[in-house]
Amino acid sequence: MTEDQTRLGVPRPAAPPKPLVVNERNPARSGKESIMALQYRQGDVYLAKIEGPVPPTAQPVVPDQGRVILAYGEVTGHAHSLSPAQATLYAELEQTDRWLVVAGPAPAPLTHEEHGAILVEPGVYRVRRQREYQPDAVRWVAD
Repeated sequence: MTEDQTRLGVPRPAAPPKPLVVNERNPARSGKESIMALQYRQGDVYLAKIEGPVPPTAQPVVPDQGRVILAYGEVTGHAHSLSPAQATLYAELEQTDRWLVVAGPAPAPLTHEEHGAILVEPGVYRVRRQREYQPDAVRWVAD
């Protein structure tokens, strides 16, 4: 804007609008900042990225046969696993949730013998296993 335009009272141009976030799953949230965390699911294992650190009471889980195991299949014995060079799993006593830290500049492949590999971006994740309801009990989903 020039000095002459300012002196003549020409209005300043408006700031460019912020990009619109379209939320197809929840139209009421459209136009608002997205709050959905990065999530991954492979079979019965679910990962949700968290903003905070691993709880200070959680302890590192020792890799099993050179792999970080998130869960073993109850039927086949196959495992959801990552390389310990790229990931560390943490757990607390008597807690079902665990935490996964994926380190480094590149995504880490989460592998399983019966599922395609998933590339997990670096970050801190809460690890959960899917459960299903039965009238007599809540139990882990068999993979």
